[in-house]
Amino acid sequence: MYEEFLKIQRENQQSAYEERERELKRQYEQRIQQLEEFNNRLPRPRYEVHDTVDTKIADSEIATFLNPPVQEIAAVKTKEKGQRVSIKGTVERMSSVLETGTSKRKIITIKDQSGSIEIKLWGNMVNLAMDCELDQTVLLSCLTLDLYLNRASLNSNPSTTLEVLNEEEHVNGIIEAACFDEDELSILVKDHLWKMEGRLMQTIFPLGEFSPNMMLKAITRGRNIVEM
Repeated sequence: MYEEFLKIQRENQQSAYEERERELKRQYEQRIQQLEEFNNRLPRPRYEVHDTVDTKIADSEIATFLNPPVQEIAAVKTKEKGQRVSIKGTVERMSSVLETGTSKRKIITIKDQSGSIEIKLWGNMVNLAMDCELDQTVLLSCLTLDLYLNRASLNSNPSTTLEVLNEEEHVNGIIEAACFDEDELSILVKDHLWKMEGRLMQTIFPLGEFSPNMMLKAITRGRNIVEM
């Protein structure tokens, strides 16, 4: 009788154990399903595959960036802010070196037949203008265009260079006007004002008076007539 009781008790315990095991398995599967449903509701990141092959920049583009072609000042003023340009012209004005606690700059104004523009030389770039003088012809390469309140100006950058040109040029044309003041001896030819020494002025106008329709054939250097 006792053995029968133990047998029934063991069977009940086994049945309870199996039922508990089934319940735990059911809860586990239910939990897994809940996690999958939650994961499916999460926003998925968007991945894009990009071409990682380096694009080779053409040598011509590099050359243009480091040494832009020379253009007239009027054309330079039509460019977009940040573009690099080069100009050639005559030194019209120069400021002294302006220094603050954090920077220094020098402003020079360059003029050509199409107009004039201010150039700001920054930091050690002010040394580029050490050999510059008024009325000299200079070539400034690789400047950065700036626009402020619709006014164009140029800034130096680490690639900027300045070259003083002593090249001679030929000028032919009718003398439109003349100034006989000793400190400002000059003539106007093709809307260009050329300075000259007294001996050359006397060769053109020996009486010291302006005569219309006088032709000029001369050699210039910068804004000065050096030979006729």
